[in-house]
Amino acid sequence: MQNAATVNSSRIDFSWSPSDPSVNISSKYFFIFYFAELQNVRSNAVRQFDIIINNKTWNKQPYTPTFQVTDYFSGILHGMENYSVSLVATKNATLPPILNAMEMYLVKPITMVATDPGDARAMMAIQDDFGVIENWMGDPCTPKAFIWRGLNCSYPPAGASKIMALNLSSFGLVGAISTNFRDLKALQYLDLSHNNLSGPIPNFLGQLSSLMFLDLSSNDLSGPIPYNLLQRSQNGSLLLRVGDNANLCANGTACRSGRKKINGTLLVAIVVPIAAAFALFVIFLLLCQVLKGKAKRNTTGHEDKSALLENREFSYKELKHITNNFSQEIGKGGFGPVFLGYLENGNPVAVKVRSESSSQGGKEFLAEARHLTRIHHKNLVSLAGYCKDRNHLALVYEYMPEGNLQDHLRGY
Repeated sequence: MQNAATVNSSRIDFSWSPSDPSVNISSKYFFIFYFAELQNVRSNAVRQFDIIINNKTWNKQPYTPTFQVTDYFSGILHGMENYSVSLVATKNATLPPILNAMEMYLVKPITMVATDPGDARAMMAIQDDFGVIENWMGDPCTPKAFIWRGLNCSYPPAGASKIMALNLSSFGLVGAISTNFRDLKALQYLDLSHNNLSGPIPNFLGQLSSLMFLDLSSNDLSGPIPYNLLQRSQNGSLLLRVGDNANLCANGTACRSGRKKINGTLLVAIVVPIAAAFALFVIFLLLCQVLKGKAKRNTTGHEDKSALLENREFSYKELKHITNNFSQEIGKGGFGPVFLGYLENGNPVAVKVRSESSSQGGKEFLAEARHLTRIHHKNLVSLAGYCKDRNHLALVYEYMPEGNLQDHLRGY
């Protein structure tokens, strides 16, 4: 509602007289008046009016339209040759009345009886199941000129109309076949072909005793065809079409094949993870064997080194740093020269470095280091650490400042 009629005065008046000569004083009219406030009315302004038709007020209380909200009044008029309408502002109004639109219909009696209530309810439910379908409004069968698309109805001289045929081919139906078809008891013809229906064919279709034609072809239906439908198709009481449904099985053998396929898929889904787990277990065992063999080949390198974990392992670069590049030699032995060094905390240490002329190799070095780490005595010098950096071998002892054993034996 984007437009409205209004006046500068306090009322809107108009009238009409029937122009159709076939219309008489007994004719009835159905009217609808539409209202919507289009002006953002100030707080101190009031638009309020009464709706009066042939001197009768139709609103129970003064009416005020709502801003940008469409409202309407409707009713049936009859028994008059001329009709006059007035929208009259109340004494509290500061703004004139408005009218946005109106409709007037001549009510014509229908001689036909309405559709059977059970059939009508079933069709309404089917419409809800599949969504709104074109021109499916009002009574399904009557008036006959406005019958719902796809329907054929019976019109007996006495009694309600019944739905006899339903052609919904290519209607774009999606999902399962509606269970509400079961309530169309007089249905003889049902065509649901060329849609996107899925799921199984329901058993109740075979129980529709009046049904003589059923077309379910060109859908995505699955599972077995109900036995009662197959039986009726074989005895000739029903023409059944189910072609072009890829997942539909027409007999027990086909369905069992499908189940076998499902079981095969399930078997694969179970076997593959088990096989993968077994393969991982075998790989794990092989890795253990490889690592075990490697550990045996490097017994002197790993087992003996693990014995030194209690002491610090120095790099050759660290030894050069703490001995000031091996600047102060304080002794010499069969293993090699001994240099004075200082740790980061300032504690002095004696660094015994293997010389290139030493006959002691890596095995002898690790053997000596292993023994030294296991010996603890107050009269023996403690081992502070070691170095095994490539070809550089060294032992780091606690420094004894009072000279070596030879000096003490000679009396120095």
